[in-house]
Amino acid sequence: MPPEMLATLPGYDPDVAKNRAEARKIMEKLGYGPSNRLAVTVSSRNIPGYRQPAVILIDHLKEIYIDAVLEPVEDRQLVPQDLPQGLHDRHQRH
Repeated sequence: MPPEMLATLPGYDPDVAKNRAEARKIMEKLGYGPSNRLAVTVSSRNIPGYRQPAVILIDHLKEIYIDAVLEPVEDRQLVPQDLPQGLHDRHQRH
């Protein structure tokens, strides 16, 4: 996508402070703010290449009234819960 088109999408303006101000406005419209923050859990594979970006995301979310906690997930735990039911059954049989 050309950079000039990308800059028209919400959150993709190169001005990070502007993007965060817009995000805070959205959160405030939804009833969140400094004294009423949204609590979420961020699940990530428990290996550095996935865990470290999740930690950075969590830090950035703080700027827009979102308090996140990291839930590291071991690889063997990811497959069964993330597969559609039919694939999950097939995975269990093998």
